[in-house]
Amino acid sequence: AYAQQQQQQKEQQQQQKQPKMTETATAESASAGPVPVTKRCETDSNRPFSLQDFQIGRLLGKGKFGSVYLARELRSGTQKLVALQVLNKAQLSKFGVAHQLRNEVEIHYRIGKQLSKNVVRLYACFKDEKRVYLVLKYCPGGEVYKKLKQQPNKRFEEPRAAQLVAQLMGALRRMHKK
Repeated sequence: AYAQQQQQQKEQQQQQKQPKMTETATAESASAGPVPVTKRCETDSNRPFSLQDFQIGRLLGKGKFGSVYLARELRSGTQKLVALQVLNKAQLSKFGVAHQLRNEVEIHYRIGKQLSKNVVRLYACFKDEKRVYLVLKYCPGGEVYKKLKQQPNKRFEEPRAAQLVAQLMGALRRMHKK
């Protein structure tokens, strides 16, 4: 019992050190302590990433399954800005899309650095008990869809549309060659 109490205190201390992220509270998540990160995609070191490797900044966007934050990667010493996508595992399971996420990560992992500049690069992924984290290239220009919605008549002018389609086709061509 004494060893179990010490372990619980240690877990509580670790949990207090982690930056707070928005999440949907459930009975399961409320009772569980933090779990070490076990999933690693593509990193430049042997140690998988954890939340302690990032300084979490402003919210960039929210979606059905989670949120995206601007973050500064601290481990490498370069303090590179990245987009940290935080996905709620319960939401992914509830809507039956966990397999789609695995497929997306696998595709990114396979094509890796060979990707076009027109496809957002996945640097790494990791998970804990309640969330999956994707470390993505930060694109300061924002989403193409939001830019489209801001256009008159919700359309791009023909030259801009042609440019976007050409970029998309180039990215698809490179992906299919791989």
